[in-house]
Amino acid sequence: MYRADIYTGLESYVASQVNGHRYAHCRSCAVTMKALLDRFPKSYRDDPAGSDAGMYVGLWHDVARGWSDRALLEFCLDRSLPMEPEERNCPMLLHGTVAAALMPEHIPDCPETWMRAVRWHTLGDISMGALGLAMYITDYLEPLRTHIDPARRRYLLSLSTMEEMGLRIIEDQNEYFRRTGLVQAEATRRLYLHLLRGGRL
Repeated sequence: MYRADIYTGLESYVASQVNGHRYAHCRSCAVTMKALLDRFPKSYRDDPAGSDAGMYVGLWHDVARGWSDRALLEFCLDRSLPMEPEERNCPMLLHGTVAAALMPEHIPDCPETWMRAVRWHTLGDISMGALGLAMYITDYLEPLRTHIDPARRRYLLSLSTMEEMGLRIIEDQNEYFRRTGLVQAEATRRLYLHLLRGGRL
């Protein structure tokens, strides 16, 4: 299951599904997420792949990002996949749901924890678990991202727990939403309140 040939095959498949910029992001997420998991070993203590889970999840998470809104929505409707109201209203957000549903076709015996991590990397959710939190953080902080200045990235990475990192990232996003008039998704709000109260994933 956790073999170099499988990972190489995933690299080739992801590269065939997304543009070069997105593929670079996926590869950067893979490396960044593994490093984050290595720093917090309790986050993958039950994972058969160990911290290498971050390589697979990070690489795969945006595999459906190039799909059209219509294709994403139809895929989810055809398979009766659960959707948040915000995802129905903005189908681009469904690329995580679609990517998660595709994982078992490409990764033999894919753990459910990997699928939850990929499914919730856009909005975040209490059910995403520690691996999902690592993916959520990585997607925001990986070094190729240009929306965050280096000093803020260093600060967030200096925090002592992934839960604190996730909390601060959601606060950063909330500030952006206030400036642009966007509304926070209910799943993100639940996650934020959980982390604010000291909850762990």
